[in-house]
Amino acid sequence: MPDMADLAAAYTPRTVSLPDGMNLYGLLDALTKASGVFPTAFGLRDTSLGRAIRFEREPQTGLAVHVLVSDGRATVMPVITESGDEGFGGYMTRLRTRYIDAMTDSIEAAARGVITERVTPSVTYGGHRALYRRTALILAVFLGVFGAHRFYAGKKVSGAIWLLTLGLFGLGWIADIAAIIGGTFLDSYGETLL
Repeated sequence: MPDMADLAAAYTPRTVSLPDGMNLYGLLDALTKASGVFPTAFGLRDTSLGRAIRFEREPQTGLAVHVLVSDGRATVMPVITESGDEGFGGYMTRLRTRYIDAMTDSIEAAARGVITERVTPSVTYGGHRALYRRTALILAVFLGVFGAHRFYAGKKVSGAIWLLTLGLFGLGWIADIAAIIGGTFLDSYGETLL
């Protein structure tokens, strides 16, 4: 289960400054020119908060995005379209945070006329499998001197080093157990374990 800070980061609207004089229709035009960077279709819609640019639901994160424009600023609002976001011990919440951050960066870049890279699968569910801290801890305690927990996390080179040096002479093994317990042990993608 994610903590309140993770939930707030995932669902808090982001605000970006727009170039001078850009209104809702100017932003829509800029986004249309850069439409290849966005993973879903978008268009003008009437929402409960007024007229907005609405990006359709991204199927792997279950988020739609509404973009409201006012006073030279665009507010990028994540909109939950399906439940179940607490699955994988908060993994989906962190995934949604990365997705909305990437969308915000892409919207801002498109507004400024700087085409960015596509919002890629690395920020959507399925970029890689979720790894679990409990599994890594069990592997580290019982087979950690052989690097089993490092192989599990996708760290093949350091896993081989642990195997050949018996967990870096036991010191690395103990440090890894402490990191797993403390929640600071990262997988090969730089993600914390769930």
